[in-house]
Amino acid sequence: GGPGVDQYKQMSGGGAWCEAAGIVSNCWVVGNAAEAFGGGAYGGNLVGCTIASNVATWQGGGVYRASLEGSTVTRNSAMMGGGASQSTLSRCLVSSNQTPNNAGGAENCTLDFCTLLGNAAMQGAGAANSTLRNCALYGNAASMQGGAASWCTIVNCTIMGNSAGDSGGGLAGA
Repeated sequence: GGPGVDQYKQMSGGGAWCEAAGIVSNCWVVGNAAEAFGGGAYGGNLVGCTIASNVATWQGGGVYRASLEGSTVTRNSAMMGGGASQSTLSRCLVSSNQTPNNAGGAENCTLDFCTLLGNAAMQGAGAANSTLRNCALYGNAASMQGGAASWCTIVNCTIMGNSAGDSGGGLAGA
């Protein structure tokens, strides 16, 4: 890339790179990789999509800075935010995502009416640094703390059957 080229754009959005108003609907975004952010998708609005088995080196293995509605985010991985990072999710399933650090399922996200199931991380396996409203967090596992969530705002959620190796099998720092 020459002058004026945004290196992060070139290294992000392995499956789809969208402008803020871009729409991806009823699609499968599977098996992609990004050197920086959003292994599956970077930006845009994803509706009724399946985002699976994607990898990002830094954040948002599944999606980064995206808006999701009625979608499934599963089996993705990244350094932080294995499933989603800096995104908004509504009525989504976030399952079996992982990270060696924080936020296996969702990191720095807003989630409404979502299910976070079977995600894994060092801290905040289901979610970290996020706002969750009317969500269900089941069977997430943290090697250290915050099996379901850590450092989150939790409103009217069900938290059951999560675990942590050190403390806060359900919540830590919430």
